[in-house]
Amino acid sequence: MLGNNYLQINNVKIPNPQKFDISYTTTEKVKTSEAGSDVVIPTRYNKRTFSMSFQVTSSWKDKLLVYTTRPTITLKYKNESIVGRLRADKSPLKEGSEFIEGTDGLYTLSLKFFEK
Repeated sequence: MLGNNYLQINNVKIPNPQKFDISYTTTEKVKTSEAGSDVVIPTRYNKRTFSMSFQVTSSWKDKLLVYTTRPTITLKYKNESIVGRLRADKSPLKEGSEFIEGTDGLYTLSLKFFEK
């Protein structure tokens, strides 16, 4: 069970994402032999990309966006510390939320973390 705050960035607990997805990529060099068959040299298996979408206040949006400007961060997921880079995709404002007291609005912030 993942529970609350199952993700951490640089040892800071962050809100649970509304949507969470992990995709995998294998990097390999493929050449064709004289006989016409593939000669494959894998260089990296199952490199992960974490896609996350958060429903957050403007304060949390600003805190999370700071991490997207750093060359690398450490994402902790299931007791594994993973080094990589975090990048922002988009952050639309929820209609009418600019009038909520104590925040500049509610946002759906989409981020991607690329394993090093």
